[in-house]
Amino acid sequence: IVALCAESGNSFGVDETPMKPSMGKALGLVASCYARAGSAVTAEGLLQSAMDSFNIDDENQCPLSQIDHRSVLLYYSSLCSNWEKRETDALKNEELALKINNQLLNENFRGLSSIYSGLLFFTISDFEWLEH
Repeated sequence: IVALCAESGNSFGVDETPMKPSMGKALGLVASCYARAGSAVTAEGLLQSAMDSFNIDDENQCPLSQIDHRSVLLYYSSLCSNWEKRETDALKNEELALKINNQLLNENFRGLSSIYSGLLFFTISDFEWLEH
């Protein structure tokens, strides 16, 4: 992970430590579970905390952190799209996720599932196909 981040120009300096983006990923995963369980308000609070843990203005952000940030934004977008009068928030976060995706320096990372950014091999949303 450190090698991939160093490749992107980020050496985990003052602005980003390995712990902070990892916290965002963890909060996003917990929030996705709450959302699936029907606790939308709890999920929203967790997702907002997760989004705050990522540095959106840092173009040299580790690609793995960018993938996690994109996933959190997509979780939040999905949550908002299921609420009345939150379509604007859903669209805004989806556009931001697309922007982050397009900023990934290595095009092989674009569209890559956040499964590949850590040791977690699956998330609850990866099992949505079972419901159909």
